[in-house]
Amino acid sequence: MKIIAFSMVFLFLLLVGYAILKKEPNSMAVSPSSEFNLTSKEIIDLEISARNGDCQAAYKLARYHGNFTLKSVDAIIWFREAVKCPGINPKLELIALLMGDENPMHKAEIAKLIHEIGKADPAAAKRAEEAVQASNSARRRGGKER
Repeated sequence: MKIIAFSMVFLFLLLVGYAILKKEPNSMAVSPSSEFNLTSKEIIDLEISARNGDCQAAYKLARYHGNFTLKSVDAIIWFREAVKCPGINPKLELIALLMGDENPMHKAEIAKLIHEIGKADPAAAKRAEEAVQASNSARRRGGKER
């Protein structure tokens, strides 16, 4: 169980590190939590924009639910909208949310996301694949120890 937790934390830190390195200095929030200070109206406006194909709005909602409200089901819904557009961060974060699941559909979705990441950034795809494999191995070992 500790290995699974370590793998999840490791992947999350990789994702955050990558996001920070790729972010332009002028677009960085003053406080890490300031991007999640959303009013009800802002959330509704983001939802409308996201439903109309605005990937940035969908990504912001996904991160809001994944990091602030901790509603992973809602985060997954919005990440699935955000990954429809170019950019690897939403794909990496969706993989992190799905990779602990044994659902064959989620495994297929993860494989597809890694393939899409590989088109833009083969090194990031390789890291994601390794993290998924490490998580799967740890889960299999953990299941045998029970």
